[in-house]
Amino acid sequence: MAEGRAGVLRITVAASLRPGEAQEWLLQLPPGATVADALHACHLKVQADELACGIWGRAVPMHKP
Repeated sequence: MAEGRAGVLRITVAASLRPGEAQEWLLQLPPGATVADALHACHLKVQADELACGIWGRAVPMHKP
């Protein structure tokens, strides 16, 4: 995540929900936004136990800012 103007976080979310398919979203979220907030902004409807999340290659929980 990179901090942009006025404290807005510019975030790229990449997801592969099916084999051979990848999607990417460019978001602007407020400081303190969590992984779950980013997934919600992408309109991804997944259960926490169905998805492995990471930031810069490190596994993180959904509530991680």
